[in-house]
Amino acid sequence: MKKKMGNERRMIEALALVCSLHVEILSDNDRSHHLGSVDDLVEEKLRNIDVMKELEEDTPKRHLPEETKVTRRNKSNNKRKRIRDDSDTSNTSKGGVIHGPNPPPPISEELAQVIRGMTNGDQLNLKLVIQRKLFQTDTLSRQNRLQMPRNQISSDNFLNDDEKKKLDQNEGIQVRFIQPNLEEENGLVFKRWKYKNVNCAGYVFNKNWHKGVVQKNGLECGQLVQVWFFRDKDGNPCFAMVNLG
Repeated sequence: MKKKMGNERRMIEALALVCSLHVEILSDNDRSHHLGSVDDLVEEKLRNIDVMKELEEDTPKRHLPEETKVTRRNKSNNKRKRIRDDSDTSNTSKGGVIHGPNPPPPISEELAQVIRGMTNGDQLNLKLVIQRKLFQTDTLSRQNRLQMPRNQISSDNFLNDDEKKKLDQNEGIQVRFIQPNLEEENGLVFKRWKYKNVNCAGYVFNKNWHKGVVQKNGLECGQLVQVWFFRDKDGNPCFAMVNLG
């Protein structure tokens, strides 16, 4: 871009020189008129180039987020592109911990009290599903989902057979969801998710994810979160999210 603007500037200056030589053969009246027009034109063109140059310098360079960087590798004589998408499926979970401290920190006493209220004070039977950083796609309104690749979660044995059957039939499950602010969000649907161009499946929370959770809790790309699973007193599936910052 800078090289192009430099070439354009030199062309304009050369054009101005040619026009100046040309007006030497004109009458005095015509000469003053043409010189004024040429000067105005050259000044305007150069000013536009300077403005474009300033805009380019002031505009931050765009870096692809980590989850969309493209890496290349050669196999035999064929060159193939391997796209590392926002699922980051190359990572393998170790008890659901992808990022952050391991062993993972336990939930707060405040969250434990909320869960006890939903389970009638029964002994907490919590299972950590996943602990990882939020990707940009997890926080975008147009995506409206939190994704959990299957090879990153601890296991899916927290689901019963009926729930697994529904998910296998591409049906969603209405779940109770405790947000980081300890408020309950009942507008989420838990579904099976198939990643395009990647031989991997996973799970997502969608439907009211962005409006009901992201906006209310100020979730941002790069924050470390946990998702825990438990069942309420009626046996309904419940999840709780903890924002570790």
